[in-house]
Amino acid sequence: MRERFSEIEGLAISQRSLEERLKEYPELKAKIEAMLGIIENAGGDVEKAAEAEQRIIEEMRRWATEFCTAGRGVSSSKRRKSTTPSPE
Repeated sequence: MRERFSEIEGLAISQRSLEERLKEYPELKAKIEAMLGIIENAGGDVEKAAEAEQRIIEEMRRWATEFCTAGRGVSSSKRRKSTTPSPE
């Protein structure tokens, strides 16, 4: 039964664009934009692909560290919100 719910839930999420979904997570959106800046060489300071690769790896490590130190990350905070009764 849980598998079926996951499929339905996944369909609802996939029908929204990435941009729409990222509006709910401004910090994540900023991180992704920073990553794109590295990839697109926005600063004009990356001359070799290996440098860009190293910067991407460093950024991903920072993300992992932030995620791990934040507990279980976004999914647990969303779960807490959904299980908290709303004041009426």
